[in-house]
Amino acid sequence: MGPKNSRAPLPPKPSSVCQTCWEGPFAAHLGLFDQKKPLGRAKDRTLEGHQDDPAAPYINARSPILDVGSLQSLSIAKALIDECVETHERCRKVVDPDPLLPTRLIDCVDPGFPRLVATKGRRGSYLALSYVWGEAQPHRTTTTNISAYTNGIDPSVLPQTIRDAIRVTHGLGFRYLWADSLCIIQDSDEDKRSEIGRMHRIYRSAHLTIIAASARRVSEGFLHTRRASPYDITLPFICPRSPPARADGAAGEASARRVGEVCIHPQWIARGDSSSTDLNYYDRNAEPISARGWCLQELYMSPRALIFTSETLQLRCQTKTQNVGNAICVTHATASERTLPDALFRPDAAPVEHGSEEWFDVHARWGDIMKDYALRAIGEPSDKLVACGAIAEAFQRVLRSDYLAGLWRARLLWDLLWHRAPSLINLVRVAKYRAPSWSWAAVDGQVFMWRRQAFTETPVLAEIVRCEVVLKDPELRFGQVTGGYLLLRAVLVRCDLRRSGGWGWHEIAVEEDEAVLEEDKPETHRRMMAFVDDEADAGIESAWLVPLLERRGQYQSMHGLVVVLAEPEPDGTTAQNRKAYRRIGTFDTDIWDVRQGGRVPLAEIKLV
Repeated sequence: MGPKNSRAPLPPKPSSVCQTCWEGPFAAHLGLFDQKKPLGRAKDRTLEGHQDDPAAPYINARSPILDVGSLQSLSIAKALIDECVETHERCRKVVDPDPLLPTRLIDCVDPGFPRLVATKGRRGSYLALSYVWGEAQPHRTTTTNISAYTNGIDPSVLPQTIRDAIRVTHGLGFRYLWADSLCIIQDSDEDKRSEIGRMHRIYRSAHLTIIAASARRVSEGFLHTRRASPYDITLPFICPRSPPARADGAAGEASARRVGEVCIHPQWIARGDSSSTDLNYYDRNAEPISARGWCLQELYMSPRALIFTSETLQLRCQTKTQNVGNAICVTHATASERTLPDALFRPDAAPVEHGSEEWFDVHARWGDIMKDYALRAIGEPSDKLVACGAIAEAFQRVLRSDYLAGLWRARLLWDLLWHRAPSLINLVRVAKYRAPSWSWAAVDGQVFMWRRQAFTETPVLAEIVRCEVVLKDPELRFGQVTGGYLLLRAVLVRCDLRRSGGWGWHEIAVEEDEAVLEEDKPETHRRMMAFVDDEADAGIESAWLVPLLERRGQYQSMHGLVVVLAEPEPDGTTAQNRKAYRRIGTFDTDIWDVRQGGRVPLAEIKLV
């Protein structure tokens, strides 16, 4: 910065700023004029400006929208939605512009007097709502009030989230809204079964899904003004006489120097003990809606969603996720950033070739989504598989493989190797039956799916003889499961489990002549570890190993299931090849000759 007397005179000082600070000046101190382009995010701070502020032409980033329910905010959101519709080639390919309407919709043409309408096979545009119930909804549609609701609904009887969604639908210029509590007859099993079977189409075909991410329960609503960050610092910004060049390359016109405001948005705080604390990192997984199982498929099955987060307003589509109003929002990388493969949105999508890279990519995406889903709570535990049924159906149309209680027949040996997170947190096996023990749906807690390793061979050590599941309702192929079994032809190796104490692992001990390593390694170098799913099974000392796969490459290993005897067969059969076993975990060992040169025969092993 040149000598003081070479500077242009400062404009009049705002009354809220002391003279010493004003003569700094802030803009020069922050190095704002050293930039040749409008400013945005720096490594340790974000510089933001309000869109109506004189400093706006010089600052790329905008402050987050806090009044998310205002007409101005909805107008900005509508412009961004229209931009997606008109310019995002990827989104245009997956969104049907004239879909078949759901069975019933809420008519929002008059927000002060909404009503329920039967669509009777018509086509058109509508919005859908994704939200957390969190409590009973006495207003829900039933067989006794559906007739009255078609004449009109008193908004005062509706919870705030439903009222807010009606207001947003109207504010964005749309007439129809789909919300489950009103558009499904809640006391009719037949209607619920029918509408749940159409769920994948409802969200996939919606022009936009309104996601009330910040509301913990339906009575809270989601249009309240958000709280500004307490760490933000607002400082005066001395605007140059000539604004930056316009988008068409023309120079801006010179004008009298003005004073605007710039908001400094710190990203971390340094502390005296050399540590630091991250600030203002938005994590979608911390939102109330991210804890609910049903809401996951509503997010993923929506090709376009307007998300009312706890901090601001976002638009998520197949092309990108962005804050409405061009606000910068630094986020932790989360599973919620993923989208479904585009092919899953096309009703006429051709199945991908089994064994191709595309097939494996789609299958791997399923595992990623289930990792997120398994962490979420389900209001009715028996709905564990029902609440992800819409996603499963979409994947099945592309994978063209039988769906077996959360696993895929085409990759069943690999899918069986789902496992808990490598930490002290165990899974919990639910008391009431909802899936076979070999399915991840039989437990609560985060699970990881076996991922295909590129350029890694995985020789198969077992054979699937038969696998069947029993559905509560045969018409709901992706619904509730009441029974099932898996018959494997494999080696059954008796072992002892010894709890190691670290990370919930168990050491495995087998008979010396049953554990012949392919490489001549001393006993002390053998790596034989088991991972028990449920803490309730951690005290089991005698079990069996069922080797399924080997992994060959830079790191060689053998993987399989740890099983114990289940309840005896109803007929009392005790022959070993007719006994039933249940899964209690997985194992990971060095490669060893489980067949002992062919001397150990394969057995048929029934898992329930």
